Order: sequence, then C-alpha cells, then structure tokens
Amino acid sequence: MRTITGRISGLLNDSAGEINGFVLDSGRTVNFPPERASQVLLIATVGSQVEVQVLAHNVFADGARVNAVRITDLGSKRSADLLASIPSPTLEVSADVYPPPGTVIPLAPTSTNLSGSEYSESAVVQTLTTRNSIASEMEQAYDGLHRTQAMLAYLKMIKQGKSEIGQYLDEAKHTYVQALSRYQVRDFEGAREFAKASSGLSRVIEILISRTFHSSADYPKLAPPPPGHVPTRGDLGTVQQELDRVEQLLSRIHWVTENGTLPSEDRAQVRKLSLWSASLHRWARRLFEAGAADEAVEFAQAADAAASSAEHLCRKCYVTRGADAKASAASR
Repeated sequence: MRTITGRISGLLNDSAGEINGFVLDSGRTVNFPPERASQVLLIATVGSQVEVQVLAHNVFADGARVNAVRITDLGSKRSADLLASIPSPTLEVSADVYPPPGTVIPLAPTSTNLSGSEYSESAVVQTLTTRNSIASEMEQAYDGLHRTQAMLAYLKMIKQGKSEIGQYLDEAKHTYVQALSRYQVRDFEGAREFAKASSGLSRVIEILISRTFHSSADYPKLAPPPPGHVPTRGDLGTVQQELDRVEQLLSRIHWVTENGTLPSEDRAQVRKLSLWSASLHRWARRLFEAGAADEAVEFAQAADAAASSAEHLCRKCYVTRGADAKASAASR
C-alpha cells in the first residue's frame, strides 16, 4: 500500500461528463470509478487536503496517475473506502410513455436511513454533479444556435430569403433563454429539458438549410454532389418506420396537451412545436409516397427533431412538478 498526500486543485470528468477523479497541487492525477463520485465528494472537494491510499499495481506506468482505494480528508478525518461494496439501485425509465396526469416523478431514489445532515450533504453533491451536466447541455444548445445563425448569415449574403426558417430560429433562441433562466434559479432539471428543446429546434434549422443548399441549383456548390443513391426495399422500410415513429410521438404529445395538466403557457408552446412537426411530417409523407425517399428522410428527421423539442417541454413540466412536490414535502 502506498500513501500520497496533497491538496485537490481540480476535478476530472470522463467522456460522459461524470466526475471520475481529481488533480492534486503536485500535478498527480487520482482516479476513481465515476459511480464513487458522490461518496468521494461527501468528504472532500476542490481545496481539500487529502491523503490517498493506493495499491502498488494501481499506479500507472508514468507514475503521475494512480487509482485510489481510500481517500481521507485530513481536515475532517473522514474517509471514503473505495474498495467497499455499495448498492447500485437501477431506475427503469421509459422514454416513450408519459405518466398519468398529476403523477409525481421522483428525480432520485429516496432513502429513509439518512440523517438530516447526511441527506443535506448528499443533496449538495447531487446538485453539484447535476449542475455540471446541465451546463454541458446548455453549451450544446448555445453552439447549435451559433451554427444556425452562421448559416442564416450566409443565406442573407447571397440575397436569399430565409422564409419560415426564421420562426424556428426565434423559437430556438426563446427556449435557450428559458433554459438559462431556469438554470439561474437552480431549476437544473427544467434547464436540461429547455436546453434539449433548443438543441432540437437548431437541428431542424440545420436539416432544412442543408437540404436547401444541395437541392437547389440557385445556390453555389462548395463541392461536387455525391453519386445518386438508389433506394432499396430496406431503405424504404426504414423511412416508413421513421414516419410511423414520428406520428406516434406526435399522437402522445397531442394526448398530453389535451388531457394532461400542462400550464396554459407551456401548452401553447408545445402545440406550436407540434404543429411545425406535423407540417414537416406531412411533407415527408408526400415525398415518400411520390418515390423521393432521400428527400423524405430529411423532412422526417426535421419533423422528429421538432417533435422531440415538444416532448422535452412536456417532460420539463412533469419533472419540475415532481421536484417542487418533493421540495415541499421535505420542508414540512
């Protein structure tokens, strides 16, 4: 067993955005499984002076990276034993089925074995990791807005109108601002769903503008077109499945807007996005029936992105309501 000491100067994230280690002020990297992040952050964080125990075979060849088996905060003397087994509850979440109206959706499994102080610390850690995750979602939405704005600027430069695309961009900006406002009041789950809705709308714009560039002879070509694609029976079946899937998603969203408990402002916004999706879906269906499978796919993808944006707004309402109910119960 080897012992290393130092002060934590920063946290590390894996490719999925989950915390999986930290860096000491000496420059040495300490790694641990991402599922142990909550356990570690309960006893130490950036600025903490820690003692790290590692096994000899857990030291990487370069000597600068180690896998921790035990981490101790030298100030509080609390430790996280990373070799001990912990339960790993699994949550079954269906992305395709909405809960009945009025159903409260828990954001995390609850535990009756935690004391008040332990529950508070756990909530802080959960908020920390959730905040980083939502910030990443919002960065994606922000990048999507700037990509679409750059394409629209190019359209203006070649003196072409932007037609109905402008309304999609306005709504993408609006949902991004909604995400930002929810993030600022620490409604991280609400911010996540608004950010995903904004990203979906940016995707609609990207698909439609890209289609305009390669389908019209009036636009300058940046590169020769690829060889023509001859659709096979399998391709046609895939397009049909995509069209059917979007139709089913729109049907579920329609049920929620008509029978659910969405606030009037949210309901109006969801209906608008659903109407856009339905319009794009009709174009996709017509093109498919006319034998233009490649063009049908593009409109189907745009319809899917718009419908997904509407779905995230529905989710935002139910997730936020679940969080509000949980917070209200905890304050009693």
